[in-house]
Amino acid sequence: MSEKKAKAKIKKNEELEISVRDPNKKAIIHAKELHHYYYSQSGETHALRDIDLCIYPGEFLSIVGPSGCGKTTLVSLISGLLEVQQGTIEYNCEDKTNPRDFCAYMLQKDELFEWRTVRKNILLPLEIKRMKTPENVKYAMDLAVKYGLGDFLDKKPRELSGGMRQRVALIRTIASHPKVLLLDEPFSALDFQTRMEVQQDVLNIIKNERMTAVLITHDVDEAVCMADVVAIMTKRPATIKEFLKTNHEENTTLIQRREKVKLSEWHSRIFEQKD
Repeated sequence: MSEKKAKAKIKKNEELEISVRDPNKKAIIHAKELHHYYYSQSGETHALRDIDLCIYPGEFLSIVGPSGCGKTTLVSLISGLLEVQQGTIEYNCEDKTNPRDFCAYMLQKDELFEWRTVRKNILLPLEIKRMKTPENVKYAMDLAVKYGLGDFLDKKPRELSGGMRQRVALIRTIASHPKVLLLDEPFSALDFQTRMEVQQDVLNIIKNERMTAVLITHDVDEAVCMADVVAIMTKRPATIKEFLKTNHEENTTLIQRREKVKLSEWHSRIFEQKD
């Protein structure tokens, strides 16, 4: 986006502040000039074009955009689930060079194994990655107790509410000490009240554990109220139109944030589809 366009947008709505992504600032992940294509018998689909994305340590970034624009594709590239076709992704960490070790991906469904207890579900990533040391097991169990799962560790997932299942899935996701937590619409299957409760749980965990997180969602209110910065994607072939700061005060709840944020202005800005 040109400087002239950026200034025009700021003048149009001074409440929404553009977040400058400085490539000279130390980013924990930096995606540069990413393009991605899908191929089928009917032809080629250009999903992502010229994506440039800096994610800074300790930041909570949300990504919103039209359905089918490539949000999940972008996060799958960052996580290493998809191979980069064009462009580069740099990971700034000396002890975790593999994206699948660097990032942890929490999916839309909790995907808990019904035949394993809550405890064994939480410890599964440590078993798969051969990281099941006493120290890591203690860390995972301490997290479970800290966030209200201590009395349910020996129960099966079917005995839990939807909100508690998502809490188990989150603890399982971060048990292996990832540097970046990737969240792919993890609240979409929950009713409104449970959704609010789990969103607050997730926000508390991310802030308390000082994690870097990326949330993709269709819910504008969720994106704005949970994150520090909102990235707005265009229609396919998608690029990132702009980054906007939310400027939340420290230690505020989601309800307090909803009361203070002018969500109608965010909706207007985000649903503008002009580049």
